[in-house]
Amino acid sequence: MIRIVVVTVAAGLAATCATQTPTPAATNGTAASSSSAASSSASAAASGTAAALPQIALRERGYQGKIYQTHGAVTKDFIRIAGKAAEGGILASGPVIVAELQPDNALTKKPGMAYVQAYEPKYGKDTRTQFGAHMWDVLMVLERVIPQALKKAKPGTQEFREAIREALVAEREIAASQAVYNWTEKDRYGVDPRAAVLLTVKNGDWELIK
Repeated sequence: MIRIVVVTVAAGLAATCATQTPTPAATNGTAASSSSAASSSASAAASGTAAALPQIALRERGYQGKIYQTHGAVTKDFIRIAGKAAEGGILASGPVIVAELQPDNALTKKPGMAYVQAYEPKYGKDTRTQFGAHMWDVLMVLERVIPQALKKAKPGTQEFREAIREALVAEREIAASQAVYNWTEKDRYGVDPRAAVLLTVKNGDWELIK
């Protein structure tokens, strides 16, 4: 029987809640049988230490099922802190984290590599984060829309601000490090499945799940 274990992290504490009543063995602190653990899955929503601690705790207690983490956990600090416990974890991420591993025809690869090559020589190998890449993408979007707005109005005017808004929803396939943006009057998110990748941890590094 499949058990779903949900890991909730709050105020730096990790609490594991099972969807089934604990067996006497589990109540006594005995790890679940390997056959039961192998058919289970777990999820966590946190970053850094807060994401690593439940991952470590589950592995220490004999849990061998899949562990899913959100994009907030996708930093090298997670791998460093969790160590071997991070191996096999499955994480959602923006493409920039594995820019080098993307296929050459991915529109997010070239912008992602541009960000990495500008950032990491200054701040160190593997220091990239999705958060910095989002700011990079803002600049890339502005590089596309501002020239269009300048054709219609003068900077500093209400007309110019409106022209920027119009350009945002008119421009198509704005390729950046974290997504290919296509905003419309109805779609204010402007992203599609190209804005996400699935990763796992293998031998202490990210591996793209294809």
